[in-house]
Amino acid sequence: MTHRTAAETLANDIAVLGNDYGLAFYHCCQELWRVSSSWDRYEALFGSQERVNLLNESGGSFWHAIQGVLLEHVLLGICRLSDTAGTGQRRNLSVWTLVELDPLRYKGRLKQRAETASRRASFARTWRDKRIAHNDLEQSTGVANKLVSATGRKITKAILSIHEVLRWISAKHFGSDMGLLEMGDIDAIELMTYIDDGLRYRALREAEYNSGTPISRYDNSYDWIRTGTNPSERYAFDFDLKLPKPRRR
Repeated sequence: MTHRTAAETLANDIAVLGNDYGLAFYHCCQELWRVSSSWDRYEALFGSQERVNLLNESGGSFWHAIQGVLLEHVLLGICRLSDTAGTGQRRNLSVWTLVELDPLRYKGRLKQRAETASRRASFARTWRDKRIAHNDLEQSTGVANKLVSATGRKITKAILSIHEVLRWISAKHFGSDMGLLEMGDIDAIELMTYIDDGLRYRALREAEYNSGTPISRYDNSYDWIRTGTNPSERYAFDFDLKLPKPRRR
């Protein structure tokens, strides 16, 4: 397999597909890799109860926030890639843009794949419209739940269906298949091994301390981590702001 740099890949895509199509195809691929790698990380971190328990033990509130950010990032990415090609002068980077730009006369299979991608991504649009991009009042206040369930199986199928659009283009125009590699789980798994090692070390120190071993429970080697985390230093509070005048009746 020949390795290409990002610049070489972009140049090759433009050489084969032309400027507009090549640019759109290249950046659609990059966006898909970005979304799929984030989903890899999500599954690596939160894919089992044992992994969740480990993260909860090391800082549950922090990892809960990361879980929400990653999930919404993936759902939003799925929506973007399966959106319409655009409205009026506004253009989107999506699989439907690739369908419009494809010069082949017979591209029914490409359209079918784009339709499948849009259909499988429909659940994610409820999250984008009612929670991520907007705070739907009824959803936010609990009057009604308008979010379609976002299961791992649905998310994986949506990502794979977007990938199928790109695979068709790769096969028809480049004469090659396009794999969807797991790219984001390696770093997440490595991080979890460090967390597990740290928790084991902490448990060991606690046991030594409780047994009467004369060691300090406070290790000042971690001081550099704690510096700069004071909210009073992070946020600027201006107490000289004037209150607005009351409305005259």
